[in-house]
Amino acid sequence: MSEHEPRTKIVYDNAPSTRPLRELIPHGLSVRVGDMVFGKDLTPQGHVELRRTLRKMLRAEHVTPGDDMYPAYKDAIKFIVEGQENIPKSGATLFIGNHEKSPLLAGMVHFIEAARVTNDMRTEAPDDVMRETRIIMQRGLSRPIRVFGRKVGVVTIPFSEQFYQLATDAANWITVDPPKYDKNGQIINRQGLPKGLMEEFYKGQAIFWFPQGKHDKPGNLKMPNKANDFVTKSKDHDININGLVFEQADDGFHITFTQSVHIQDFPRNEVGELDVNLFAQRFMAPCLSANRPFVISAR
Repeated sequence: MSEHEPRTKIVYDNAPSTRPLRELIPHGLSVRVGDMVFGKDLTPQGHVELRRTLRKMLRAEHVTPGDDMYPAYKDAIKFIVEGQENIPKSGATLFIGNHEKSPLLAGMVHFIEAARVTNDMRTEAPDDVMRETRIIMQRGLSRPIRVFGRKVGVVTIPFSEQFYQLATDAANWITVDPPKYDKNGQIINRQGLPKGLMEEFYKGQAIFWFPQGKHDKPGNLKMPNKANDFVTKSKDHDININGLVFEQADDGFHITFTQSVHIQDFPRNEVGELDVNLFAQRFMAPCLSANRPFVISAR
C-alpha cells in the first residue's frame, strides 16, 4: 500500500525554522554536495532520485520515505524486514530502537526503511498525519576526537546539522540536540524535545526513538538511565511500545519489529519502576542473530 501526502504539517513551538537556511545556501551546490556525501554506493538512477529529493527538501516540499526516499536506495542496500505484523495499525505507538554502526548510507536509510514499512502498516490511522511515522533525530552527525587513540571529545561534522534540519523539516520529523555523556556513558543534557511533542503523540502518532544516542558495539542494547524517564512520563496514557532492532549482517541489513506491549504491561524493575533495559532484554535481545549474542555491558 502506498503512502499518502499528509494534509497538515505539525509545527512545534520551539522547533527551529529552516527558512533562513534555505534562502541563504545555494541550492545547486547543496544538491551536488549532498549527493556526493550521502550518495556513495547508490546506483546511477539512485543518484537521480536522491538529487530530486534534495531539491524538494530545499524548496520546503514534503517528502516521504516511500514515494521520495525509497527510490534512491532500493537497489543499493538489501533490507531484510521481519515482524511487520507486530506493528499496531493505529494508535499512539513508541518504537524503541538501537543504534547500529554501519556505513554512512546504510546508517541513514535503515531508519527511513523502517519508517516506510511502519507507514504502510498503519492502515487504520484516522488520517494521513497520524499515519505518518515521526523519527526523533539529533541535529547533525558527530564523530569522536581521538588523541593517540584515546577519545578526548566529540565534534559535529560540518554542514551535517544543516542537512539534518532541512531533511527532518521536509519529512515532518523531529530534531533534538546531540547528547552529551558523563564518564559512565550516561546522557546528561536535556536535548530539547519540542514543546507539544508528547501531547501530539498521545493523540495517536507513531514515533521512532533511539535512546542510546550513538552507535555502539554490535549486539549491545544497553540503554542509558535517562530512557526510563521518557517512558515513565507516558505511564498513564494509552500507548503501545514496540522494539525496533537493527542488525548489520553478511546477507543484508536486518530490521525486526518486536511484539507490541501496552505501557501498562511494560517491564518494571524490583522497585516497580518502568525499565527500558528490561524491555530490551526481554523483547529486543531475542531478535539478534546467533552470531551476535545479546550484551548488556558497562561502558
